[in-house]
Amino acid sequence: SRSSAASDVYKRQNMNKIFSLIIFSALMSSLNAQEGPGGVGSSSNNILWLDANQLTLSDNDAVTTWSDISGNANDLTQGTASEQPTYKTNQINGFPTVRFDGSDDFLNFTNHITTDAISFFVVYNKDVTTENGVFTVEKHLLTDRNNLTYLLSFNFTKAHYISKPNSTYSIVSGKTDAGGVGTPIQISNNNSTSSTLRNDLASINSSVLGAKFTNPSTVSNFFDGDISEFIIYNEVLNDAERNIISEALAAKYDLTSFSSLYNYRATHNNDVIGIGMEATGGSISAQGNDSLTISNASSLDNGDYYIIGNDGAAYTTSVSVPTGVSERWERVWRVGETGEAGTVSIAFGLGTNGFSASTDDYALVIENNDGDFSNGDVVTHTTGRSYDVGSNTITFTNVSLSDGDYFTLAEQNSSITTIATGIWNSTSTWSCTCVPGATDIATIQSSHVVTIDANASILSLDISSGSLVFSGSDTLSVFDQLDVQATFTSGSGTVAALKTLGNQSFSNTSGAVSYTHLRAHETG
Repeated sequence: SRSSAASDVYKRQNMNKIFSLIIFSALMSSLNAQEGPGGVGSSSNNILWLDANQLTLSDNDAVTTWSDISGNANDLTQGTASEQPTYKTNQINGFPTVRFDGSDDFLNFTNHITTDAISFFVVYNKDVTTENGVFTVEKHLLTDRNNLTYLLSFNFTKAHYISKPNSTYSIVSGKTDAGGVGTPIQISNNNSTSSTLRNDLASINSSVLGAKFTNPSTVSNFFDGDISEFIIYNEVLNDAERNIISEALAAKYDLTSFSSLYNYRATHNNDVIGIGMEATGGSISAQGNDSLTISNASSLDNGDYYIIGNDGAAYTTSVSVPTGVSERWERVWRVGETGEAGTVSIAFGLGTNGFSASTDDYALVIENNDGDFSNGDVVTHTTGRSYDVGSNTITFTNVSLSDGDYFTLAEQNSSITTIATGIWNSTSTWSCTCVPGATDIATIQSSHVVTIDANASILSLDISSGSLVFSGSDTLSVFDQLDVQATFTSGSGTVAALKTLGNQSFSNTSGAVSYTHLRAHETG
């Protein structure tokens, strides 16, 4: 019977609580550093994350286990065949859902959730107007009735609700902190929010999804509809964190977000993460499940956000690249910027998808026009490039991004370095035993002095710790970047800045540099 089944759930979940106290330390040390949805939080505060898209089932299969991907292994299960919900493919923006029949389908939590403070997100659609339980945990219940969704308090005597039309998917979210009567409580549906004060919290014996559990052992008000994603945190998230998770869910399912911060969901709606700041706090670092980490914003003030998603392409390589780059990842990310968050650090986890070249040749390529990396408007960024062998991660610092920018990881043409002091046009000066030209990247290394005594060309030149000297009135044509970190003596020579598309960068960290003759390409 349902009462007997519920009693078994209660006993098992309370036994699990006892065991969890014994093994807590060992468990915590073995958990993966799983990042939360939108890059917000980790397994320490994101205590449950169910995503129907992570189930490896076929259409109309019974859902016996819905695995928790938060890193906490709090899987939801149902051992009784007649009470198992159904997996349905292609239900919302191409994504699957878990369908509950409204008769007796529900799922049991492996471990009873007992948190007082809570922030949750549910993507669901309900088909009927009668009261249905969406989820029940020890201190909190979410129900749906008559086109309204309710977050219930102690003994169900005080309900907090907001409009939620039937037969429509939406993002329902709620939050409240630990505390007694008078503690603020908030419930949201898409971009509408209701904030009130609650009475005391509930005290319920078991946690279930797809029904309402009432003590001592009754499961009732079974859910009639679809649930695609369900997320719980054991704390009150700040407004920036909630906005970022909302953007991630809205982009994925093509729903209305809380704040409309990301405008590129039509093409780049995968693995959306973000950083941002509001008066209630911020989220300053985000790691996605797609190899990307963004952090260290130089100017993250209230109302500032970077929201980033990818196009879902593979990590295979493309040769649709700018001059000076040999290949790039097919996968491309796009930036949504609100406000002015300044420069950031961007890191890529390489996994098995690194290029065959040395990581010294890796670069971040940023395109700001049409997403085509082969037709100009591309910045090749290598500033602060560092590789961590332990995590197999490549990082770039001081990255400047603007709203609408596209970016990805690329491999530059191998850099040529000096091996001795000498003349630019002498093959014995360079590591390639060649003379660098307009498609090459070159570095003048420590103690080496390179003299230009005839016209020369280079794509990008890094005078890192050596010297470049003009002996006459010859011209060095630079087609991309010139970075002077040591000695540069132009004499009567000419430096021609000849990049035809996009911005050209000449940088200097060595003190005053005098260009006796500087000629810039005119695009008309």
